[in-house]
Amino acid sequence: MRMEHSVSREAVRIGERLRAFRVGSGLTVDEVADRLSLSRAAVYRFEKEGIQRIETLERVARMMNISVGALLGVSVEYATNPVEFFERLRQLEASADWLFVAFGPAYLLTGDAWDRALMRYFADFHPLIHGDRAANEKALANLMKVLARRKRAFRARPPAFTNIVEAADVEHLAVHGFGEGANFALDDRQTHRRIALEELEQLAQMLERPPLNNQIGVLFDSLPSTSFSLARREGSTTLTISPFRLGARPSLRNGVSMITSAREAVELHMDLAHDLWRRSVIGEKAAAFVRDTVATALRESPLAN
Repeated sequence: MRMEHSVSREAVRIGERLRAFRVGSGLTVDEVADRLSLSRAAVYRFEKEGIQRIETLERVARMMNISVGALLGVSVEYATNPVEFFERLRQLEASADWLFVAFGPAYLLTGDAWDRALMRYFADFHPLIHGDRAANEKALANLMKVLARRKRAFRARPPAFTNIVEAADVEHLAVHGFGEGANFALDDRQTHRRIALEELEQLAQMLERPPLNNQIGVLFDSLPSTSFSLARREGSTTLTISPFRLGARPSLRNGVSMITSAREAVELHMDLAHDLWRRSVIGEKAAAFVRDTVATALRESPLAN
């Protein structure tokens, strides 16, 4: 019985990877079914239950222009497409019992106003796809659907959660809002800064009174140049390393993300996570820093009425 459960679990994860590749490619279930000469029901079944036959795995891999190893998860998964990456991250988070996020404030803890601001930012000032507004709108719509599903799943079943926030990000949000360098109109800049200030107050409250099973700390040092997270589920831990950011300095272009459960990579980053947490400031002291930073920023650069 133990072996049957293990095989079933791995099959489901193949299906998760297939869905992420499909969503990241902007393909519908019908389009995949047509290219493989299969029914849409078969594609839905593959995404839900996995693929059992090696011949079918090979066909799907060729159609998606990926390796069979990537579908099987026996090699490192790479993604240059942020939609594909965040769909895989959503899948990992959905069944995780513990998450570590080393960039922040963590997107999953932000409110709905943050999503609306991101939508505007990536639509008008920092498009996912240059030079093709229609293609950018389609990719952005797919991305926001994935992000909305991430938040809904996290709120419905929040796992234990550790988030480390860089002090420099707090300062950036207090002064600029997010998206520094974008050619915002004054009203947009003020709106985005108000949203950022509201999120910082929420962060201060969570630092003072962390939600159950949550740990949040502020690091007065630089985080790694690429963000990383760890998701533990069913006895195994998966590492994600990504240049894609949804926080103080949003960026979804020009990068390659990596997903792996390789033991050495996971252990090295777990050690780094413990070290970063050990050096972080928590509780009332961290909350006071956030509020003092906001107060200083507002004295030096008040919000317009």
